Amino acid sequence: MADRASYAAENVSPILSQMVPDVLKAMPSNMEAFMSGWLEARIDQQHVVPPDSDEELVVAKGGGKGKKGKAPPPPPGGFKKCSPDKWIVKLDLKEGQACGLGAVGQQTENLRAALDEKALDADNVDMSGIDPSAKATMMKCPRCELQIREDMMESHRSSHSGEILPWLFLGGARNADNGKELTVRTGITHILNLAHEVSHDRDARKEILRYNKKKAVPFVYKKMAWYDNDSQDILPFIDEALGFIRGARSERADARVLVHCVQGISRSASVVIAYLMMFEQKSLREAHAHTCSVRPIAEPRASFLDQLGNLEKRLFGISEPTLTSAEAFEGKTMLNVDLALKKDPDAKDKKEGYSWKALNKT
Repeated sequence: MADRASYAAENVSPILSQMVPDVLKAMPSNMEAFMSGWLEARIDQQHVVPPDSDEELVVAKGGGKGKKGKAPPPPPGGFKKCSPDKWIVKLDLKEGQACGLGAVGQQTENLRAALDEKALDADNVDMSGIDPSAKATMMKCPRCELQIREDMMESHRSSHSGEILPWLFLGGARNADNGKELTVRTGITHILNLAHEVSHDRDARKEILRYNKKKAVPFVYKKMAWYDNDSQDILPFIDEALGFIRGARSERADARVLVHCVQGISRSASVVIAYLMMFEQKSLREAHAHTCSVRPIAEPRASFLDQLGNLEKRLFGISEPTLTSAEAFEGKTMLNVDLALKKDPDAKDKKEGYSWKALNKT
């Protein structure tokens, strides 16, 4: 009993003392899910660094009939000579005529030569009608430091993850699969993937694991397979997602979390907005406006927004949410491309079957 008590004092009590303030602040409806996500954020995954290539994998030598890993001896009488396949037709090529890949290369060279002949030399182009002052204004992207046209900057910003808080980033799968974006640009230590369709790219995972190991910081990856349709109920699972984000930040002041789905528009944006409400005391309207200002393409679907409204009412004890989906999508024409699996009365053999039918089809 004394050993158990000492173990609890040394290992369990410190963790609980760190967790309690977050639990009291969040007051999650699903306490077990919140605590599970909170604890999972503290499991460092540096020990699973994969090799640079398949050649680095340690393969056990030997084990066959040969000696010390050598190839087995040839069969008695040696190997039989293989005769040419009967269906191979001998090509009647003219002298100097290429075939196979050589023919493809020759065709490419001929095409390049033909295009070069038709190309105009800059000295022969009339430049008098071009206004020298018509050059577009360029801006330097603070994230990747590339020169971008001013009118293209907003679109370019969406290619990067958005910095919701100094340590919390919202993006898409392309950001999670970009090793340079994860490491030198944002210094990510935790990734929360909310899309069932995508998983972490192997090369990007290798890069961030090695980078973080050199920096002596952890790397933790968590996937929650949510669907981006109206049948997805996010509230039963949102406590686990928020627990993961909060657990990462509570453990280390230098933790930096990327929350993403496929495009960084709906699922991940919903979780980020929920975090701002739960831990930054922002109203749904404020959290939604801030998220969309940082990442202009962010737009949680109507069903998610209504669920966030229910979360806001519970968190702040109000009767009506500060933002509704009807208000958020007012004046916008939305195309419903969701599909539902419904019974198909026209199935073959007149047996009960199923087919995909559009929900917006009456």
